[in-house]
Amino acid sequence: MALGFSIGDFRLLSQLAWEIHKTCRDAPGTFGYISVEVLSLHAILRECEESFSDHLISTAGQKCVAKILVGCRDILQDIDDGVKQHFNLRSNNNLKNVPQWKERLLSQVSTLSEFLK
Repeated sequence: MALGFSIGDFRLLSQLAWEIHKTCRDAPGTFGYISVEVLSLHAILRECEESFSDHLISTAGQKCVAKILVGCRDILQDIDDGVKQHFNLRSNNNLKNVPQWKERLLSQVSTLSEFLK
């Protein structure tokens, strides 16, 4: 992959975010709240998919977007793993991770939003 990312990467991450959102949206308390943040990331990933498919990005911009996508993938995977563990094991151990997840999600949404400007 010459660019370090493809439009399909946005689509895959957006789909993962949507699945996490659907899993958590009706959950009480903390996981219900994190679903709102995940939905924000889902929306910005969709917007990026549309925007970047229509516009050329500089080489420096391509490298930056690739790094941002890695960050998005990492946080979504961490949340997905934590949510699955929580709901499968009925374990509250992952609740302590929610503030960190929220911070990381907000960072990714903010970074992608700035890049779209």
